[in-house]
Amino acid sequence: MSKVYYRIFVGVSIASVILYMFGFVSQNLMFLILGSSCIVAAIYLFISKRNILNYGEYADARVVESIHRRGRRGGTYIPVLEYEVGGEVHRVQYSVGNANAKYKDGEMVKIIYNRENVENVVIEGDNTKYVVSVVFGIFGVVMLGLSLFMNFIG
Repeated sequence: MSKVYYRIFVGVSIASVILYMFGFVSQNLMFLILGSSCIVAAIYLFISKRNILNYGEYADARVVESIHRRGRRGGTYIPVLEYEVGGEVHRVQYSVGNANAKYKDGEMVKIIYNRENVENVVIEGDNTKYVVSVVFGIFGVVMLGLSLFMNFIG
């Protein structure tokens, strides 16, 4: 998810919870806002990945390093990719990480990049973005379901 959309998603989600905590919106409305924003994020991620796969260009990239971000459950390894497009070398941090270092430093991978934004890449065969969009979608449907359920019983 691009940084702008990610910030909007997080901002809307946090705002809905804060508004609920201070009594400005009902719990029902909070679930509706959270569910809707999750579904919008899921659709955006799905379409973004599909568009890169359908309309993107292929290139060979080298994993120059795997950045380890520490977390409560051990952390995430995020590969940094280096590739050439039109004679210009690009170095990007992949948008999705894994619990294990899935790619070794120096390993060559096939990527698909967006022609209009060559730093928006997908590693060929990596379905992580689809998994993330499905998780967001399921969470969104559950939140919307809770909102509807609470509307009918309350």
